[in-house]
Amino acid sequence: MSTSLIRSGREVRVGMQENTYLIRKRCVSNKHARKTRVFRVTVLLMTAITFCTLFMPKTAVSAIPERVVTYTVRPGDTLWNYAATITPKNGDISDNVERLMALNHLSSEDLVIGQSINVPLNDAQ
Repeated sequence: MSTSLIRSGREVRVGMQENTYLIRKRCVSNKHARKTRVFRVTVLLMTAITFCTLFMPKTAVSAIPERVVTYTVRPGDTLWNYAATITPKNGDISDNVERLMALNHLSSEDLVIGQSINVPLNDAQ
């Protein structure tokens, strides 16, 4: 088996009698490797931040916060009863039912006894 090493550390010859292999070693300084790693991490973080900023859903913000009163649902209360209290004379109650459902994040008109429900202050006042 023959082995030769050139002092520069760039070339190593390893071989037996008939087969000789040349292995080239790439010397990279720790400083260069560290800079490359820091650069890659920085690019990855910037890409992630850009993705989150551009593609994540944004919450809608009302220009004027709506003043509400919180009620606790009692037996016999319905969403239609609460909607009727804030509907102006000759107004459509169903519009306010939908408004209450959106305000309270309800998927149906069903209320549970003891549930807290936010009702906007009466618009008719």
